[in-house]
Amino acid sequence: MKDTPSEVLDLTGSSDDDDNDDGNGAGFVIPSLACQQQQYREQQNQQYQTMTANNAILDGFLKDSAEFYNEYKSSNGTADHELYMNRLRLFLLHTFNAQMGYNAEICGVPEGSKCDKNGFFFHPDRETAHLKFAVAAGIDGEEAERIFRSVDNVHAYT
Repeated sequence: MKDTPSEVLDLTGSSDDDDNDDGNGAGFVIPSLACQQQQYREQQNQQYQTMTANNAILDGFLKDSAEFYNEYKSSNGTADHELYMNRLRLFLLHTFNAQMGYNAEICGVPEGSKCDKNGFFFHPDRETAHLKFAVAAGIDGEEAERIFRSVDNVHAYT
């Protein structure tokens, strides 16, 4: 039997014409794995669409940029505010999809796309995303970690 999203596993122990469920929870139905995966993808896509509407991600993060910058400076960051903001934007563009577990399918773009419709990059995992951010920003790992911590210490990013 091929598993499709509309199929469920009946664990009631009853046949289709035998209704043993007395309403006390003795019988129950569990959605199949494919159904659960489809529901998860749909929830992720809906969350993604909501969060990226009108670039709400960048706007939402950048509204707290003064706090992020203060946190950055408190950890011996040396970049001026303008340079920090450029790096922060790169950080978000490179790491957001990987942090959230979003991929091309969830974001509604063709498989193999390098970024979503808002310019947020796809990377295979968080570590790669952080490395690609550091390369794009032209900074070393210590500075990249400092920028990550400037966000994560203010609003949990992980």
